[in-house]
Amino acid sequence: MCFYDVAFADIPFELSEMYALMGYSGKYKPDSEVQAIIDDMLFVMSDVCKPRIGYKIVNGQVIDKEHINIDGGGGGGVLLSTGRIITYAMHEAEKFAIFTATAGGEFDAWLKAVEHEYDIVKTYLANTLGSVIAEAAVSLLMRRLEADCAAQGLKVSNSYSPGYCDWLLVEQKKLLSVLDGENTGITLTPSCMMLPVKSVSGIAGAGKNVKKRPYGCAICKMKNCIRNKNQQ
Repeated sequence: MCFYDVAFADIPFELSEMYALMGYSGKYKPDSEVQAIIDDMLFVMSDVCKPRIGYKIVNGQVIDKEHINIDGGGGGGVLLSTGRIITYAMHEAEKFAIFTATAGGEFDAWLKAVEHEYDIVKTYLANTLGSVIAEAAVSLLMRRLEADCAAQGLKVSNSYSPGYCDWLLVEQKKLLSVLDGENTGITLTPSCMMLPVKSVSGIAGAGKNVKKRPYGCAICKMKNCIRNKNQQ
């Protein structure tokens, strides 16, 4: 089990990712006033944002076309109803990494302060920034996971999270149960909303024959997914 506090400067944040999530593509960018607000927010992030990432590698196996069974925190098995897309992407896996990543509670507090300014533009930009930071934290986590698995002669699949590709959001409860409370400080509300809000949980497969397949944007029904932003 590996958990890290990381500096904002260490996550692979790309401004182009934020622009794309805002609906801009190619040579198009927000106007200078909006860019100035974003620049100010990024300047604040070095002090405010303290991302946290972590993962636990467990044994498990794909048991049919829609389910993966993994070892649970208490020694028992946990059955994940991941659906056909995700299950197929991991059918060669010998082990599974359960992970969480978050922009952190400090970012959460800053976001609430921005929301209390009742500035619609700033609130939108702050929320978008948090989403991109959380995804960037996952990218950093995956780099570290791949290095860890490579040392064991294992390859790693793409990562997938509840809410993507017909995998129900409620299954986040199962993922966090596997981490035995070691989940970078993330908790769930009764409706399975993650706190801090800019957080991600998920799974990746590892094995000698695992292949990193393209995300199934063409067949996934989730049209507002950050990974599907270039398909819209």
